[in-house]
Formats: sequence, C-alpha cells, structure tokens
Amino acid sequence: MVQDKGARSIKTALSWSFFQNVASKALSLVVKLYLARLVLPDAFGLIGMAIVFISFMNIMAEMGMAAALIQRKEKDLKPSHWNTAFTLSLLVATVGWLLCVLLSSTIASFYNEELLRLLLPALGFSLIIDSLAVTQTARLKKDMRFKEMGLVTTVAVLVSSAVAMVMAYQGMGVWALVVKSLLSSGMRCVLLWCVSPWKPALSLQKSAFLDLFSFSGYVALERVLFFLTNNLDFLLIGKLLGSSVLGAYTLAFTLTDVIRQQIMNTFNNVLFPVYAKHRDDPARMRNYYLKVVRVSTLLVTPVMLLFALNAGPLIREGFGTHWQTAIDPLRILAVSAIIHSIGGTSATLIRGAGHARLVLCINLGITVLVTLPAIVIGCLGWGFIGAAWAIVTRRVIERVVFHVFVRRLFAIQLRDVLQAIRPGFVVAAFMCATHALLQGELESNPFLLVIRLLLEVLACGLAAFVFLPSAAWPGRSAMASR
Repeated sequence: MVQDKGARSIKTALSWSFFQNVASKALSLVVKLYLARLVLPDAFGLIGMAIVFISFMNIMAEMGMAAALIQRKEKDLKPSHWNTAFTLSLLVATVGWLLCVLLSSTIASFYNEELLRLLLPALGFSLIIDSLAVTQTARLKKDMRFKEMGLVTTVAVLVSSAVAMVMAYQGMGVWALVVKSLLSSGMRCVLLWCVSPWKPALSLQKSAFLDLFSFSGYVALERVLFFLTNNLDFLLIGKLLGSSVLGAYTLAFTLTDVIRQQIMNTFNNVLFPVYAKHRDDPARMRNYYLKVVRVSTLLVTPVMLLFALNAGPLIREGFGTHWQTAIDPLRILAVSAIIHSIGGTSATLIRGAGHARLVLCINLGITVLVTLPAIVIGCLGWGFIGAAWAIVTRRVIERVVFHVFVRRLFAIQLRDVLQAIRPGFVVAAFMCATHALLQGELESNPFLLVIRLLLEVLACGLAAFVFLPSAAWPGRSAMASR
C-alpha cells in the first residue's frame, strides 16, 4: 500500500512538473518564436552572447546548494544549512552582477558588438533576483510541492510574455527580450516567497557550508562542465561568425534542444528527490529509470522527427527567409535530442544514489576528451554546421559511457534499455510513414502545409496513445515482482 501511495505521489508530482514545463516553458517558447518573427537574427544572437556569460555566473552563484539540500535527509538538515545556502547564493550572485558591469566593455570588444555594454548589466541583474529564490525552490522540490511551483512559474511567464510581445510589436527589438527575462525572474521570485512558508535569514555558518559543499561542490563543478559543453559552440559561433549566424543557430537550438531539455527537466526535477529518498533500494530506482527512458523517448523522438522532416518549410513559412540558415542545424540538432533522450535520467540516477563525484568525473572526461576538441574542430572547419555535428558526437559517446556505469551500479542491461525505447521508435516510424504519404503537393501551400503537420501530429498522438498506458508508473504488483 505504501508503494502504491509512493507511485501515485510520483505521478502527481510528474503531472504538475510537466504542467509547469508545458504551461510555462512551452508558452515561453511560443512567445520567443513569435518574437523571432518581429526581430532579426542579430537580436537573438546578441542575447545569446550575453546569456553565455550570465549563465556561467548563475551556476557559480547557486554552487549546487539546492541539490545538496534536496539530497540530504530531512533529519540531517538544520536551519543553519538553509540560511547558509541562501546567504552564500546571494553574495556570489551580487559579485557576479558586479562582474557583468565591470566586464561588459571587455566582452563587447571580444564579440565586437557595442550594444553588449548595455545588455550585460541589464540582463545580469537577474542573477541577484534568481539567487533570492534558490532555497525557496529547493524547499518546495524537497517537499514535492510541484503544484505551487507550476502555478507560480506559469503566472510569471504569462505576464512577462505579454509585456514582451507588446514591446516587440512596438519595435523595441532586443530590449523586449531583456524585459521578458527580468520580469519573469522577478515575478517568480516574489510569488515563490509568498507560497513558501519558510523564510531565510542572512547567516553564514562554516560547519553548515562544509557539510553541504561535500556534495554541492561536485554538483557545481559538474554544472560548470555542462555549461562549457553546452555553450562553447555559442561562444565560438558568436566570435567567428557574428550575431546574425549565432541568432539562426540559437533558433535551431531553441526549437530542438530546449524542448528536449524541458521534457527531461520534468523528470529530473521530480526523480532526483525520489532517487535520493530510495537510494537504498536499487531495484526500485532501476524500475523508475526504465520508465523514464520509455516515456522520454515516447515524447521526444516523434517531436524531434517532426522538426527534422519539416525543417525547411517550418523555417521558411514560420519565420521568413531571413532565418533560412537555421534549417540545416535544426535537422542535425533534432537528431542530437533524440539520442540524448535514450539515456533518460542516467546522470540524475547516479547522483541521486549519492555518487555526485562519479558524475563529475564522467562529465569531466567527456568534456575534455570529446566535447571541447569536437566543437573547436567543427566550428573552425565547418562553421555552425560543424558545431551541430559535434553536439551529435558528444551525445552518442555520452550515452554509451553513462550506460556503462548505470549497468554496473544498477544492473540495467542494454536489452532493458532497447525494450524501453521500442515504443518511442515505433511511434516515430509510424509518423515517418505518414510524412512520406503526405509529402509533395501539401507542401506547396502554407495552409496545406499546416494541414499536413497537423495530420502528422495526429498520427503520432494516436500511436502514442496505444503505448502510454504501458508506460504507467509501477504500483505494488510491479514492485513485488522484483
């Protein structure tokens, strides 16, 4: 009965986490794509240049403290742990914003884009705003209160998106994107403080910091590596090819990897505290992991194939011919997203079991030996197309390496993974067949193109409906059989 209750709790948390990502991130994505029709690729490229630096400072400000607070058992946490994490995040974020101000001229000169002198300090203020919500978010996640988080994020995105759309329509260009980011962070922070009963205090305690840092340090270093892995291509494209090309690459990345990332974040946000709670029960962790692999491929693979198969008409008709350079990277990055979904939440599984150092070492090796040289060679040799193929190479090797350790720690065999991903690829094959049947005349007219896309989505949805019941979270009977 307890296991049934636990399964229901996870399904509820996943539902609300999925709602948060769909209602907020999907809405944000739609707004961003609408803004892409109103602004030129240069504006998206400029934001991408600024975000590279700000994202790095955000990682340093958070320092993995939220993950450490979630991973610790409740009985081992004291108020000093929460207060120390809050105070430290705020201090580091403040320093990060000051660095944005001081280094804005240097970064603008590096990219040869004068507007970055103003954009960096403005966007960088979100560091301080986000740091105020770090412990509130960790508290709600630890308590599995994803409903409140979902509603808060959705309201923040709705209001900020409405303001940004009005500004873009009035011709304010890149500043519409800046205001959207700041307003969304600000509203989310205020609302999280309203719904969270716990309120932090400004306090730093050395023993509490050292206790948390024994875990959070590895998480922070891992996220730095993840940052380098996922932003080196943006850095090199922006430097070598300029803001317009970077804008096109950013659009392709937004349509593929951001969607994949939000689907996977839904699982990671919920499953990390679940894995941490059941880290003494490898069989249950194994079962949950394979369910995530099944559902993630069932969701990600058909969507990414939809982008890969229809990249040309989607970009030309949806955004205009000035975005046409985004077509090829869109196809390539869609393949990358499919490959990544096959691995499910492998890093989160290993980290939740308490092996944060192992995850760090794996990511360090992949970053140094694979990602960095592949992206550098790809960018220098073939520009942004080479960078996109470097991401695919990284994904393939990353999935293989993580599976080796997942098999060693949790006895998850390759045949288990292949069985889990089969429904997703059956649905994808069904959608490819539908695309082949409808290809041709329906592409010559924008209206007919929309009809074709809707028919492909409908075919994909019907096929997925057949498999989704078998992907339900395990109850008592499934657990008892192990």
